[in-house]
This record gives sequence, structure tokens and C-alpha cells, in this order.
Amino acid sequence: DEELFDEEKETIRKDKIGKIGEYFLSIILSEYFGFECILPKIHMQTSFNMSVYGIDVIYFSPSSNTILFGESKFTKNLCNGINLINISLDKYDQMVKDEYQLVIRSQLALTLGNSFFEKFSDVIDTTINIEEFIEKAEISKIGIPLFIMHGDDEKTIDLSNILHELDKIKRRKVLSLDTIFYIISLP
Repeated sequence: DEELFDEEKETIRKDKIGKIGEYFLSIILSEYFGFECILPKIHMQTSFNMSVYGIDVIYFSPSSNTILFGESKFTKNLCNGINLINISLDKYDQMVKDEYQLVIRSQLALTLGNSFFEKFSDVIDTTINIEEFIEKAEISKIGIPLFIMHGDDEKTIDLSNILHELDKIKRRKVLSLDTIFYIISLP
């Protein structure tokens, strides 16, 4: 029986903690922002003991024709979360390219019948990589939701300090597209 807390070792299993952050980010994107999940990443697991690597969530905004590739971190403090986010963002172009191959082109994804696949199934069928997809689907911007669920310390109790720390996230264009960052901190 898989548990979040391993009583024998008196530790929290880090591979399970990450799933909590992904789950919370998914709820926020769906319920608060009204974005549609393209494919739940849980479907990409091959076993219950294997985590899914890469981008944590993939969503779509039909109203703005924006694909969102999200990242979540569950850390002891905000600074650690920001450092981990920045490490991920350094590789984000390649990670987005890999996600296109893994998720968007998966046969499972095509059977889910959400608005993303209804709108773009013909384009997906005729493209080899995400750059081609972006051009044919006339995607002009990409969204990057970043979620940091963190413990608190004296620096992160005050809202102005949280906002100051969040400014340290390295924002840049992804795949040369206009990039909108949705930065969410949950102390």
C-alpha cells in the first residue's frame, strides 16, 4: 500500500509530495482560471511506482487560443521553490517540445474529446513537431503557470516580501512566442 508518509523511516515520500502540487495546480487552473486540461498527466504513468517526468500540467484556454505548460513545486520555503522553478525554466523550450511528442500526439489524448483536440485534431495529424503545430494552428502565445506550494519562514510571511521573491523568477519567451506567466504562491 503506497502512502505519503513512510512510518518506518519517519519521512515524507518526495515522489508523492510532487503529485500533491500537481493536483493543486490542476484544480486552480480548472476551477479558478477556467482552463481545460488537455490530458491529465496521471494517464501517462506506466505504473503506480513511476512518476511522470517533464512538464507537470498541460492545459488549454479556448477563449485566448493559448496552450499552457505548467510547473509545480512543493518546497520547504519559497526561495527553494523559486530556485527549482528557474532550473526548470532554463530547459523549458526543450521540455515543451518533448511534451508535444509525448502527450499531445498520444493516442490516448486523441480519444478524450476535449475542445483542444476537437479544434486541432487535423493540425495534430499533419504536424511532426510543436513548431509546425504552432504555425499551422496559428498559436501566437503560450502560457506558463508556475505554482509554488511552500513552507514559510520570516521572509515569506509578509505579502510584499513574497512578491519581491517571486520577482526572482526568470521570465522569458518560450519557443519565441509571447509568453504569459501565471505565478501562484501558496504558503
